Amino acid sequence: MAILHLRSREKKAGFTGDRYREVTYPKGMENWFATDFDAAKAGWKTAAAPFGQKNGKLEALNSGCKVPHCGCGIVPKTMWDKEVLLMRQTFDVPPLDKDHRYRIVVGGAGHPWSGEGYALYVNGKLVSESKGGYYKSGGDARGAFVFNELLPDFTSGKVTIAVKSFLRQNGFRDKQAPPSGHLSVWLESAKLPPVVLELAAKSKP
Repeated sequence: MAILHLRSREKKAGFTGDRYREVTYPKGMENWFATDFDAAKAGWKTAAAPFGQKNGKLEALNSGCKVPHCGCGIVPKTMWDKEVLLMRQTFDVPPLDKDHRYRIVVGGAGHPWSGEGYALYVNGKLVSESKGGYYKSGGDARGAFVFNELLPDFTSGKVTIAVKSFLRQNGFRDKQAPPSGHLSVWLESAKLPPVVLELAAKSKP
């Protein structure tokens, strides 16, 4: 997976609240999420997910995390060493099963005081965005469902996924905390029960 760590020039005052915001990308990288962007030519690094850090160390954020759509209990494979993380990869996609439904999960958040804002792109299109993480309570999986509007992007054999996120710098009750973050992306599938398939078949004209 190609990655770029950015130290934002547009510093956010203080440490409270969400870190997600618009930032200025290096020249020539404004279209970093597009399918035809050449990450290697732009000097991006290649590394393995999950990406993360805990107070400057390659450690799991929460060793007790059991939330399946978070995963911050896993020790990161790659250090997330600057505030802004951009990552992208083009994947080979096998034919999707008509009896299944699919979703793209943006991990690293799912319980109180986890995650930060993110933007998710599929083949250059913004498909999901959140301007903050889960601070006071947990939440559902972040990302996007592969419904009819996204299905064509997954039927050509290849798809480009790109994600932007920020390190969190606040903790319990919005107190200052060491920089921390955990980020990974994956595709999940679920087989539809027979009753749903029967209803869908009956509803077709």
